[in-house]
Amino acid sequence: MKTLLITLFVASTLSACAGRAHLADDAGRHVRDVFAAQAASRPTHAPAHLGADDAKMVLSNHRRTFGASRRGGAKARRASGGIRLEAK
Repeated sequence: MKTLLITLFVASTLSACAGRAHLADDAGRHVRDVFAAQAASRPTHAPAHLGADDAKMVLSNHRRTFGASRRGGAKARRASGGIRLEAK
């Protein structure tokens, strides 16, 4: 039994050191094509600027999530039950 285990270990070690053959000459071409298609369809215009109401919502969500203290860190974080998108 011990000899069998040693033989299996040596065989698996030697097979792991063997070279890997590609599936085909164009291996990875599909991934490159998908990335190129994503880059071509990406919008080139800048996103819209935040308005005053949007900034108030972001600040309100931040204060609700992390608390109004200036300490920061895990102790300052309060359970908020999720982020709401409506302004108060």
